[in-house]
Amino acid sequence: MITALFQFSYPILILIWLYYSFNNQSNNIFLIKAVSKSIPSTPYDNFLRTLTLTSEARFSASKRLERMNFMVFFTTTIASLGLILIPLLDLGISNKTLNNLNNNALTAFQIFLAVSVLVYSIIGSVADYRLRSNHFIECGNALKTTIDKLLLEKNQCEKLDQEIDISKYQIDYKSIISKTENHEDIDYIRSLNKYDIKQRTKTKIGLKKRFSAYFFYYLRTYGSFLCLISLEIAFILEMVGVSTIFSFFKSPQE
Repeated sequence: MITALFQFSYPILILIWLYYSFNNQSNNIFLIKAVSKSIPSTPYDNFLRTLTLTSEARFSASKRLERMNFMVFFTTTIASLGLILIPLLDLGISNKTLNNLNNNALTAFQIFLAVSVLVYSIIGSVADYRLRSNHFIECGNALKTTIDKLLLEKNQCEKLDQEIDISKYQIDYKSIISKTENHEDIDYIRSLNKYDIKQRTKTKIGLKKRFSAYFFYYLRTYGSFLCLISLEIAFILEMVGVSTIFSFFKSPQE
């Protein structure tokens, strides 16, 4: 009963976490409603806004990939520990008093954990989250440098009472972003939230788009880990006789 409650609490915790993360981010726009300004409309202001949002989105994408890299590593570690712990429990637990599962079930679950370790290792190797994260950081830094140069020239042009030519910076911008993969919706939404707070602007994003971005982000990042750790904990508790979730795998009664 305790294990069943423990397992069913995971989806509830995910929904609560998703709700508060989404709510905290989305409410930032409305917290500054009284002092909001209109979004800039001049070509220079629009381009500066684009540069700022893109650079922030690149840094957000870097953090996202770092987090996904950690979760892949952590999931692989948990599965590997399960491969070690389950045979040790099988050896150390008295079959007559505690161990409720037959040998076939133990073998099948150990094979499942071994395959999980292999799959996650391949995912971590192919996805190469750390390298992609570094590329996003380099792109964000390059965009920051472009912003500094643009602001410096803008100040100089204002002193000389001249109009700034942003065409060369637009070429640099296209060249910089073409060297890396594009960020995702979740990265843009987070960068937009930061921009709105700093600039006291208000940008409307559809509720459906915002929710789906956060939902699929949390699902991809933490979903598989929570499923695996739930199965592993439930299986171990079944071994020691605390739960009866895997009752169809029980050893026949003598």
